[in-house]
Amino acid sequence: MKKVLFATTALIATAGMAAADVTIGGYGRFGFVYTDTAGVTDTNLENRINLDIKATGEAGNLSFGGKIRMRGNGGSVATLNGVQVSMSTGGLTIYAGNVPGLLDSMANAYNTVGYTGGTFQAFVGNGAALAYSSQGAGANALQANYSMGSFEVALAHGDAADATQARVTYSGNGLTVSAAVQDGGAVSADVTAITAAYEMGSMSVNVGWGDADGVETTQIGLSASLGAATSVNAYVSDRDGAAETAFGLGLNHDLGGASVGFGYETLFSGDTRAEMGIKFNF
Repeated sequence: MKKVLFATTALIATAGMAAADVTIGGYGRFGFVYTDTAGVTDTNLENRINLDIKATGEAGNLSFGGKIRMRGNGGSVATLNGVQVSMSTGGLTIYAGNVPGLLDSMANAYNTVGYTGGTFQAFVGNGAALAYSSQGAGANALQANYSMGSFEVALAHGDAADATQARVTYSGNGLTVSAAVQDGGAVSADVTAITAAYEMGSMSVNVGWGDADGVETTQIGLSASLGAATSVNAYVSDRDGAAETAFGLGLNHDLGGASVGFGYETLFSGDTRAEMGIKFNF
């Protein structure tokens, strides 16, 4: 993360308010994606730049923040997304606007492969209405997270999506368990999701289940380190009504500030996808 506007006395609004920081950071990536869709194969160049513009400030025991994301994919013009502002004190953090979303940011809700993360076939929060939008306006919702020791509880609501979400998470002794629900009102889906993961040295196993208006998704994932710089990830995921059970396998190698990734997936549709590329941080 590179500071583009550093703290100085000129940025102090009042005697009781600390100086503000504005930073820009993110990542870039490029590689190749191979697809086999109903027997039609194709290989394409994939590339992306993702920049987060963040501002922080303090006033007494309160911390304030704001974030705007700029994202551009190959073949399209980079755009700014909906804004997110936040305020925190002690274990409480409140978000407004383009909120993280409780299902979208749920621990172990995704199993990612490759240098892009893959297609998220294992996401158990299917039907989430308050997810963070990287290139859109977002839900313009309100979210509150409160941490107390090994537990975190959170609540979110968005009027436009007519959705309310609640989540509780426990983390300790290598175990992370999270449960979340969404009341979709008349507009969005009713969703229930549960995930659990256990770390055993260099290996981690996770399981998850979700139900979106009666459509169930069940997944299991595994990640393991193969030495100091190389890791492998795999998942199997099943969803009601899908033509096939999804499967993913990925390998990543850390280069120090950048990583090379390989991924292969069979999708719910029965199609296949493979990728190879590099990702680097700014």
